[in-house]
This record gives sequence, structure tokens and C-alpha cells, in this order.
Amino acid sequence: MFYGAVEYKKQTKWGVILQRINFNRCFNIKGVQAEVDAYPKIYKSLSGYFNYGFSTSEIFPKHRVGAEMVKELHNAMEASLGFRHLSFVADQAIILTGSFGLYSGNYYVSIRPFVVPDGVKGLGVSDSLLVRRYLKDGNNYLGMNLGKGFDTEMNQFIVDKELLT
Repeated sequence: MFYGAVEYKKQTKWGVILQRINFNRCFNIKGVQAEVDAYPKIYKSLSGYFNYGFSTSEIFPKHRVGAEMVKELHNAMEASLGFRHLSFVADQAIILTGSFGLYSGNYYVSIRPFVVPDGVKGLGVSDSLLVRRYLKDGNNYLGMNLGKGFDTEMNQFIVDKELLT
């Protein structure tokens, strides 16, 4: 499996915009996905996340939509609540998510659950732990992201009735 991305980040007066092209190759199936992320500053301690992605490849969702609100709390903490919607040719998924993060010195630690309610398949639950150590500024860091459970951000897909990932 090979996965890569190229992105361009633009700081505007109301927030950050990211344009990204994702590349994926898995079991000799190749695909490209275009995405746009926006991180607007809504109020002093409230910001947002909005995402739209599109692909004609079966390895990515045809449409990927996401939104999340992030609230800065006291004592260098933050919390968020949002959703993701993935639309494949034969299936769709709504993913409920949120996060709780804490800044301490040059470190940032965040936990994020993913909940996939599905009347047929049941309830899917997973979570991830993100740890970053910032170096000279907010754009330079070393990080680690650990996931447990079924990671809803990774695409599980079936081609010709065969589960590929």
C-alpha cells in the first residue's frame, strides 16, 4: 500500500485554507482525491473545521464532507465536536467525532473518538491518541498518532465482492 499527499496552505484574514491532492495505491488499485480544508476563526475562542473531498476513484469516497467546531477552554485545553460523511458508490458512512486536547509546555496531547452509527452493521467505535512535541514554532513538530479499534479514517472497501482493506 502506498499513500501520499501534496498540499498547499494559505493563511487568510479569517483563517487557514488547505488545498490537497491525495494519492493512494492498494492492491494495484490506484486513485487520486482532491480535498479542501478550511479552518475559519469564528470568535476569539471558537474556530471551525470544514472539509470537502471529491474523487472518481473507487479507492476513495466519491464525496467526503466534514465539519467540526473547536472551543478553546481555560488552562490551555480545547474541545471539539463534529462529523464526517463519506459517500462511496455502494455505501455511505456518517462518522461522529470530537476531541479533547491539552497543551503543556512544548507538548500537545489529544484524544479523539470516532463513532459510526449504522442500523445494519451496528455501532462502530474507535479512538486515536495524538501526541506532538513542538520545536521552534507551531509549524515544526514531531508527532505520533496511535489508533485503536476500527479506524474510520482509513477506507474499508470491497471490489467485486472481495474485501480489499
